[in-house]
Amino acid sequence: MMRKKKTNDFTAGGLLLLLLLITAQFVLGSFVSDAPNRSAHDETFFVQVSGDIRSPGVYGFRDPPDLQRLIKRAGGLRAEIHDPMHENSARFPSGSKIDLRSDTGMLHIDRGEMQAAYKVTLGIPISLNGETAEGLTVVPGFGPGIAGTIVRERDKKGGFKRLDELLSIPGIGPNLLRKVSRYLAL
Repeated sequence: MMRKKKTNDFTAGGLLLLLLLITAQFVLGSFVSDAPNRSAHDETFFVQVSGDIRSPGVYGFRDPPDLQRLIKRAGGLRAEIHDPMHENSARFPSGSKIDLRSDTGMLHIDRGEMQAAYKVTLGIPISLNGETAEGLTVVPGFGPGIAGTIVRERDKKGGFKRLDELLSIPGIGPNLLRKVSRYLAL
């Protein structure tokens, strides 16, 4: 029992540290802006980029970026790519995670979702029907027990259709639902 509590404390501490670091980066202005006269507060679309890129990270934009803009903001590709802009018309919505990998001069793009901790920190709602139990624990008020029960109930129902269905979860009352609703999306 003591080992489980230590593990949970360690996980909670790690998530809190991650939240504080991301907040500090945001406040100190490390989110580089496209335009010199624009503040980070104007940026409402956040995309995480990783892989064969010079400066992996989370970048803010005023509108959904295309691949070319995302690569430019992240300092460019590390390797020479024959046709890096083959998807230049695709736009990446807020909360996306893009992994760019080069293989024999070709660019491979793997799209996914940003981690829940990043989303909550940046004010991007997380998917109630798609997030893992671990990801749901970053929502203030949801511990591992409630998060696990949400996932089990979601699997039984085939997904939630309305946020107020969470009221059937033990430990979630009207006050907690009101508090967490801004962090969740269906």
